[in-house]
Amino acid sequence: MSFVVCEAMAWQPAYLTAILTGALLANLPGRPPLKLGVVIVAAMTLSAALAWLLSTLLLDMPWVLFGAITLFLFIGFLALLTGGPAATLPATLLLVCLSTIPVVALAYPSQAAALPQALVRGMVLAMLSIWLVYAIWPRGMAPKPAAPPARNPAPVATALLATGIVVPIMLVFLLFVPAHALAVLINTVLMVANFDLHLSQSYAIRKIGANAVGGVIGLIAFWTLLIHPTLLTLGLITFIVTFLIGLRVAEGGPSVPTLVFGMTAMLCIFGTLVTSGPGEPGIWVTRILYFSLAGAFAVGAMYLVWHWLEPRAARRAATGAKTL
Repeated sequence: MSFVVCEAMAWQPAYLTAILTGALLANLPGRPPLKLGVVIVAAMTLSAALAWLLSTLLLDMPWVLFGAITLFLFIGFLALLTGGPAATLPATLLLVCLSTIPVVALAYPSQAAALPQALVRGMVLAMLSIWLVYAIWPRGMAPKPAAPPARNPAPVATALLATGIVVPIMLVFLLFVPAHALAVLINTVLMVANFDLHLSQSYAIRKIGANAVGGVIGLIAFWTLLIHPTLLTLGLITFIVTFLIGLRVAEGGPSVPTLVFGMTAMLCIFGTLVTSGPGEPGIWVTRILYFSLAGAFAVGAMYLVWHWLEPRAARRAATGAKTL
């Protein structure tokens, strides 16, 4: 619904609201009260303002800007790891703003102020959409499975790792393909921010696969839209695809994070194709390739390095215990 409204009003990028709606639904246990909704919108506003201010003040000093962004990304990831459930959404929104607004500001200076406004507007529309849907259908989601005991003995190292993944991707897309940076960075940051430190190798592969499959589904949805490109068709396609995925998500279970990853990738690909138009067929495949490579790099690096760090931290803890 929010996606179609943005397309009808020509609020670009229209897919932002849909992605933010999906991210909220994946992190909220039920209908958010008014106070929480205001806090979430305020968190997005402050995050977007901070990223825009840094980008504006340091626009002529890009390496200083990236140094400042790297520092704030590290602080955001550290808050995500150590701040508890209450810090999850604000920290995630800060990470999304810090990873996207500076890249857009450097690549397209005239659009530097447009993206922060779009992010705040998208969050407002996302909250309104969620409240409206819960008013029509107040059924809550299935309870999430109990999380395993937290075992992150190296939050600083993990935050450094996450920052070391996001910043190179920002640089690569800024230097080579800035036109594709926004959607890919949003998807990558959401993947890294929701990375499960207890991830098994097979589960990591499933997440990477879900990212690629979501992109293909977005491409198929776009091809279907080309048959009869109207707002009504856009609304029907978006509703059918998200409804089918939403049915599985509402059931709960361990597959929910994987499904959310796939749905985010689908919305990114579908939304960018709708915004940019048909173009050359090769561009469609290229966009899915960018999403798949960035997602594989993010999840693969987090899995490999974390599972290398964890035994070392455990050995240090055991050594300290023996010393005592």
